[in-house]
Amino acid sequence: MRSFVLALGVLFAATSAHTQSVVFSAGYADFSESDAKDQAAFSVEHHHRPFYEATRLSATWGGALTVDEAGDVHVGAGLIGT
Repeated sequence: MRSFVLALGVLFAATSAHTQSVVFSAGYADFSESDAKDQAAFSVEHHHRPFYEATRLSATWGGALTVDEAGDVHVGAGLIGT
């Protein structure tokens, strides 16, 4: 698992020269369920240069990597609209 995260980090670093934006974030998940454990979460997002832009819409491709305090990892990619 560690090598996967390292490889993904290298991928983000290698493609960052062609990106529109890279977003780093840190936060805290406050779950309302009493049995759930609240925990910190860290993420990095990669938004590519928009391929469609209109007055109030911009569409692009992107990906995200999120890791929380419990060690859970989420990797996602898809269409981003802003």
